[in-house]
Amino acid sequence: MQNLTSQAEWIARAREVLPAAGFGNFDPAIMIARGEGSHVWDEDGTEYIDYLIGSCPTAQASRRALPTRC
Repeated sequence: MQNLTSQAEWIARAREVLPAAGFGNFDPAIMIARGEGSHVWDEDGTEYIDYLIGSCPTAQASRRALPTRC
């Protein structure tokens, strides 16, 4: 396992090993290192709010019964 220390190194490595769609809903220029609730931090320590964390409940808001899983 490589010891990657910067966000740029993580992004370069991810581009080598992940398929093109592997970045999901995040900007491929941001490598998420950790998360807590709706907050995530990149490898450089910048904090972001993950607005997509609530996508399933928001999409289901008009239903009378909430889904047990998305």
